[in-house]
Amino acid sequence: MFNSKKQIYTLFYFLVFSFLLPLNGQSVKEEISETIEKSGGVYYTYHFQNTKQTAPPKGYKPFYISHYGRHGSRWMTKDAQYQKVLDVFNAANENDVLSEYGKEIYVKVKLVAEDAIGKHAGDLSPLGAKQHAEIATRMYRSFPSVFKGAKAVNTYATIVPRCILSMGSFNRTLLGINPKLQIKAEANMRTSTFLNFPEYNPLINKEYQYIKSNNNAEWRKIQKEFVQEKINPDRIKTLLFNGNSYSQNGVDGTDLVIALYHMASNLQNVDLDVSLYDIFNKDELYYLWLVENYRFYASYGSSPMNKEYPVFYATILLQNVIDLAESSIKNKNVAADLRFGHDTAFMPFLALLQIENCYGVETDLEKIGDVWQSYRISPMAANLQFVFYQKKKTDEILVKILHNEQEVSVPIESEIFPYYRWSELKTFFKKRISDYNAQFLN
Repeated sequence: MFNSKKQIYTLFYFLVFSFLLPLNGQSVKEEISETIEKSGGVYYTYHFQNTKQTAPPKGYKPFYISHYGRHGSRWMTKDAQYQKVLDVFNAANENDVLSEYGKEIYVKVKLVAEDAIGKHAGDLSPLGAKQHAEIATRMYRSFPSVFKGAKAVNTYATIVPRCILSMGSFNRTLLGINPKLQIKAEANMRTSTFLNFPEYNPLINKEYQYIKSNNNAEWRKIQKEFVQEKINPDRIKTLLFNGNSYSQNGVDGTDLVIALYHMASNLQNVDLDVSLYDIFNKDELYYLWLVENYRFYASYGSSPMNKEYPVFYATILLQNVIDLAESSIKNKNVAADLRFGHDTAFMPFLALLQIENCYGVETDLEKIGDVWQSYRISPMAANLQFVFYQKKKTDEILVKILHNEQEVSVPIESEIFPYYRWSELKTFFKKRISDYNAQFLN
């Protein structure tokens, strides 16, 4: 049945990893119920799992790391996300229609909004800076031979401040451990082109812009129907207001529930001793997560709804990874190329690479959560690391891939998993690029 030991290894790892999700036999719904912060999806904070790393084949040592990291924890990106909720509660208070419980929530909403509006919306939070400092520390401690001596470290960020500050925290940490490192930082429109390609890639066309942003896109119609079916605001409206038909300032109950969900989800990222989770029951949080998970999947994931445009656009980032890795192999003075960007680029990048559990295909909104989970794929400070190894007096390069600092697979054979031969991995990556170029450029 099997022609080689390599095929047996491949089957073994496929079977192992096919049972890793959901964890411990849990359904996704059970997992979110157990850890409600995961219902925040991309708002979920980074949680490092200290698992044992597989030792490389004898004699191989790491010499280079190529990395892409999402910015760390942040406030919500726009003042309007806070103001929208605050306006509803201000008006309800003025009209004396807040319930006693609603008045308690109003105090919390004011505290959250006043902390952000005009001050922090979109900013990296102290927790976000800490996340990158901790990732940098673990990277250095795990692969000290990479950062030995006065090697060069090249770092790149988008022009968005939270990415630049994430890069700064990472770089300061590395320098604090080894002041001899020659670290260069760059953040401009050039870096944004390959780090934030859903926004700045010159190849982006009007069809993808329509799919991603237009309210009449087909996936949005499906989402709207699901919201109408599953998100019933009446219970929460009755909980907060005296009169469950209350609506003010053009914000209906469903809009308010979703806005409150976003506010509640993001609180885990900032230093406020406030929680809004008690507004929701666990079923509501699960369905709200499904809605949000679907939005990211349809816009940036491996969804048939986006016609694979975002995955194709990610080829510009993969080509950058290949080019800089090839350069570093020739010039052993470069320790690392570190990139800092956004979840909206990270998601299609992982799908392009076919990182395990990051490229599932499903069209049923409620079943998408079984094959693609935003909180697992791209929490705050999510990262992907390619760690390159070489043995003295040999030319063969090995690579280990880490997603959120955990060993992961791609769908190519390797009898030395979690290590891959760079020659084979590079061939796989180049084929992914050429296949998408053939599909979209011809």
